[in-house]
Amino acid sequence: MLNAVNLCRDVVLKTAKDLVDNAKALVAGAASNQEQLMSAANTVSETITRMASCVKLGAASLGSHQPDAQVTLVVISLAGVTFSLCPYVRATQVNSAWLSVHG
Repeated sequence: MLNAVNLCRDVVLKTAKDLVDNAKALVAGAASNQEQLMSAANTVSETITRMASCVKLGAASLGSHQPDAQVTLVVISLAGVTFSLCPYVRATQVNSAWLSVHG
């Protein structure tokens, strides 16, 4: 059981890094053309889906007799990803606002 959780943790960390990289591409796409933006958005969506599947698998591997540990795994995973993505979400918001004024 612990090996499954460790494997999930490793996959979540790698996927979180991929998600940050995807978010960087999304920010660049927002400043670029629609095709690049759509491609970056699709990649982000696929990465989020992959991460969600991994977190679900990790939570399930803990077993139903450990609901608190399951919730903790999900919350920590989401908090880490959210914290990593905050600067890119903010940059996209700023860029979008700038484009609506100057674009």
